[in-house]
Amino acid sequence: MIDASGNVGPIGGIKEKVLTVYDAGAKIFLVPKGDYSDAVQEAKAVGIAGKLRIIPVGTLQQALAALRRP
Repeated sequence: MIDASGNVGPIGGIKEKVLTVYDAGAKIFLVPKGDYSDAVQEAKAVGIAGKLRIIPVGTLQQALAALRRP
């Protein structure tokens, strides 16, 4: 969720989303900072750690900046 001020809030089902985005072919997964540790743990649990770059973000600006990085 992104509020009107551009702050990124937690999302539900982060563990399920990790494998879903990987199976869809994503190389990068932007996650709310509060969901980051669960996302990383799940990537390790399903054997895709290192194959999917998980980036924590707290604002829309951070998300856009992360997408601009090589």
